[in-house]
Amino acid sequence: MAPGGRKDTLVKFQNRWNQRKVGNMDATLIKDILHASEMQDKKRQTFLGLIEMYVKHLPEWNRLNRLPCLSKEKTGNRIQSVYRHTSGKFTSLKEMSDGLIQRMSNLRISGLSGDTATVFLSCSLNIEKIQKHVHYLLHEYERHPLQSTMQEISNNRATITTELERFRKLQACLMPDVGDRVTLDDAAFVESQALVLPSALNVDERTRWSIDALTEIEADLREGAIHDEQGNILTAAALVSMGRHAQRKQVSGQDGNTRAQRVIQRNEGILNEAIARYNGHRKALICLREYKDPEKQCRYKEVRLEDVYRKNMMEKRVLGDSHCNEGSVYHGSETPSATPARASSTLTSVLEGTVGTATTKKQKAARQNVKGALSNASGSTSPRGESPSVLNEKTNDEEIFINRDALHLHVDIEEWETEVNRVQCFRAEADFMNWRDECEKKVAELTRHIRSCKTMAVCWAELAQQSFRPGAIAYARLTSTTWTALEQRARSRLINDVPIPFYIDGGVRTGKRYLVGGARPLWEVFVEERRLEAKAFGGLPVTMKFGKASYIDEH
Repeated sequence: MAPGGRKDTLVKFQNRWNQRKVGNMDATLIKDILHASEMQDKKRQTFLGLIEMYVKHLPEWNRLNRLPCLSKEKTGNRIQSVYRHTSGKFTSLKEMSDGLIQRMSNLRISGLSGDTATVFLSCSLNIEKIQKHVHYLLHEYERHPLQSTMQEISNNRATITTELERFRKLQACLMPDVGDRVTLDDAAFVESQALVLPSALNVDERTRWSIDALTEIEADLREGAIHDEQGNILTAAALVSMGRHAQRKQVSGQDGNTRAQRVIQRNEGILNEAIARYNGHRKALICLREYKDPEKQCRYKEVRLEDVYRKNMMEKRVLGDSHCNEGSVYHGSETPSATPARASSTLTSVLEGTVGTATTKKQKAARQNVKGALSNASGSTSPRGESPSVLNEKTNDEEIFINRDALHLHVDIEEWETEVNRVQCFRAEADFMNWRDECEKKVAELTRHIRSCKTMAVCWAELAQQSFRPGAIAYARLTSTTWTALEQRARSRLINDVPIPFYIDGGVRTGKRYLVGGARPLWEVFVEERRLEAKAFGGLPVTMKFGKASYIDEH
């Protein structure tokens, strides 16, 4: 366009484009407000349930700072946060074995020291793991014979042979009465030979052969192995998910998809193997602890393949990951219900099946099954089940740990479970506050949209009064009328469509309460609503400043 040309055409085009951009903004914002308010009610319901479950810990937890901090440790600096676990509380198999070796060094078992018995059982768990891995490799070799797979099988068999020689020598000293069982169960291949551990014997045999101490040591080592397998399951599930995501986004062509599918199948095999090892350790632990009702007494639940599904972290998610249909291993225990807070919400009285995850369409069909499966854990104060102290009361004072003076590792488990509960509670609090902030942000955006439309209408009305050309006057008046209509429509939707919480008992009970002059008065309206909400539901935070939460009794 030449200088001095038709600038009115450019102005008309820009104005029309601005109107098209903001024409449906009010409808979009109202939709976002309704969704955010509904999610706020659901997250509040979950958070209130956790508050009721962990009420005795809340005074201590509420004083914690929500901001991450840097802690100096021997191994280096580490970031600590209330929203994440401390790895030091998670007792792995190595830590469990080291602790038992130190605690059992002064005890005598069948003429040998207790630390020797711990090394003996740790060696047996390692042999058992390699044996299961060889079975997995043989299955893979049948599906896809490769020389590298057969070489790995041969190397593992050689390792098992070496470890078995040392294992049998210690077994002959610690468990001399199982020699006949070992001879009868001898197999042609080393990966099929039975180790005959205390978990493979019945109660009468363990009592007759006086191996109660070995039983307790193996039970603790099994718990450590279960913890390791839990991490292996989550890692393998992430590898499978990332592989599928990378295949969809980055791979093209038959050759590329074949290679990618091979990697995914290998990771799926690792996942299946980890699940099988976990369930095997769990079954052995149930046998060693002599649980009468494993579903209620055992803190470790059985894991199936569908329990480890999780939406890929690289894929787009909504606020709070509320639309993710995740497996049960990523969930906590079921929480008590609370009263919905908004009159216009479509919430039902049905309990949330998961903590921190909203129900989606895929979950509705299986909701009854999920509720039935989780009903047993509803009375527990831990997402991993009941603590040993509670189990002692439920088993008619039967002693879970026979040698309680030597084996205090269950205390570490209880501390770790307390930390899990704290992380679960703080994440639910953050989820609730995020959705509350999201609802307030959308309301503030709608009020700014109303003020913007009003400002544009006034500016075009002034231009109509300043112009002398009839065409310019007509166009300015038309544009001013259009902006006025947009402003009135957005104002009407704010007043009539924005849901007002039921706990607001005084003042204006429509969206007109948000039509105030400026951001500061609007913030005061939001803070007042938060105070009323905290008064209606005890334990909810009002504000968060510099990582510190403030409550209604502090205002």
